[in-house]
Amino acid sequence: MGRTKTLAIAGVFTGVLAGTISAQAADPSMLLAAPELFKRIPAVVEEFGTGWYLRGDIGYRQTNLGSTSTTNGGSNPSRGELDDAFSMGLGVGLKSGWFRADITADYMTKANYRGTTFTADDTRTSIEGVVALANVYFDLGTWSGLTPYVGVGVGASNLWTKGLVSPGLPANTNMSTGTKWGMAWAAMAGASYQLSARMLIDGGYRYIHMGEASTGEDIMGNQIQFKDLTAHELRIGVRYLID
Repeated sequence: MGRTKTLAIAGVFTGVLAGTISAQAADPSMLLAAPELFKRIPAVVEEFGTGWYLRGDIGYRQTNLGSTSTTNGGSNPSRGELDDAFSMGLGVGLKSGWFRADITADYMTKANYRGTTFTADDTRTSIEGVVALANVYFDLGTWSGLTPYVGVGVGASNLWTKGLVSPGLPANTNMSTGTKWGMAWAAMAGASYQLSARMLIDGGYRYIHMGEASTGEDIMGNQIQFKDLTAHELRIGVRYLID
């Protein structure tokens, strides 16, 4: 008896439900409203780009020297000249709209120095080092995949000298390598070109102030200081968008 009653109630409920569904299906307004209902359902997953990128650059640099000085009264060479050299760098950054920021580290390859203490080019050494910068850039618009930009950077340098030869410093043939930390800054301008969805080629100019370098001390405590080291660089590199 209980089972028969249960089946009867289930039959009535099923009939009512079927009738309701049939009535709604026959109502054209419900069919028209269905797309709107789906539009109101929020998307669970939304794809987006993070803006993070990796970069690698090489540059040809014309290195300039502001002045030289010698400690402890040693003979001071003329300002002299530094050979041209190269830079090679890596970095990681973030792009958001027209604004970019990245952190870079560049190795400055050896630039040979020649100065005059008593006779022409009798004072020689080489200067190389590492420069780390925090940079910001402002994109100026994009035309056919080409995006010009300007930027500035500030950071630190660690420069060192090797192999000093100078008649003005006693026992200079045994002089140790000299290293010096300092402040560095840069100003940049260039353009990037979109090669693919994730790859850009970047070319431009950078003026960089690398700080100062110093030789090691000889037995008399003499050192040559190289001040206001700057460079004009032509650079080319790639940027890879991580996502």
